[in-house]
Amino acid sequence: MPWKDNFLKKNDVKMDDFQERNKLQQEKDNLEVEKKKFQKEKDNWEVEKKRIQQENNDVQLQKNKIQQEREYLKAEMTSLNDQQKALKIEIAKLQQEKQSLENEKNKQKLTTNTPINTTPQKVPPISNNVQQITWGKSFRCQGCNREYEWGNWFDKYGFFDGWYFYFFYLKGSKNYDFEFVCYLIHSF
Repeated sequence: MPWKDNFLKKNDVKMDDFQERNKLQQEKDNLEVEKKKFQKEKDNWEVEKKRIQQENNDVQLQKNKIQQEREYLKAEMTSLNDQQKALKIEIAKLQQEKQSLENEKNKQKLTTNTPINTTPQKVPPISNNVQQITWGKSFRCQGCNREYEWGNWFDKYGFFDGWYFYFFYLKGSKNYDFEFVCYLIHSF
């Protein structure tokens, strides 16, 4: 019967349409799943990208910090070099002053030597560090290394007579007294 054929034909088409629709829906669902999967991967890549960017930022900050430390150390080295140069100049000045003082000291040794008088009278030693002094002879000050003559100095300046000085010098029997007398001698 033709109507039956027509009916079946129509139903077959509908059945095919239904199956096709199911198939398409399945593909669509699969595509949605795939899309979600790709979206998740994309999100993961975004997270990774941000992490790498943060690492790059940290590395750049570290580089900047190291550069600042280098510049600080360069400035510190320059400062230390300047201080070292200043110290070398100061040391050279001090060495020149020392040499000048030594030259002056040697000059005074040469100019202050006085002829030695020989008188038999002797004075006992003041201490182990001070030479034995002979009356009338010159003696050397341990503090300034100058030589003095007993009689000549007092005759010239007229401050003590020789015996008073002799008594004062022996009073403590120590270098302190000797240095004090030397101080008195230099004061006049």
